[in-house]
This record gives sequence, structure tokens and C-alpha cells, in this order.
Amino acid sequence: MTQSKPAAKQTPKSEKPARKGPVGLLLYGALTILGGLALVLVAE
Repeated sequence: MTQSKPAAKQTPKSEKPARKGPVGLLLYGALTILGGLALVLVAE
């Protein structure tokens, strides 16, 4: 984690388009799943 932070500061723009690949899809999917679970918990 400590190595990724300085690298992100040096090239924040280059990492954004790169993350739109499989990593971006995984993060988006995880957020949607967590959001769905939160809605279910609130509904109950």
C-alpha cells in the first residue's frame, strides 16, 4: 500500500483510464453488491 500511494500521486491521470479495465469492473460490481445489500438491510 505504501508503494502504490507515491506512484498514484506521480501519475494519477494515467491510472484512471487503466483502472477502467477489469479492476474498474470489479470495483463497480463490488459497490453495486454492497449497495444492494445495504438496501436489503434497510428495507428489513
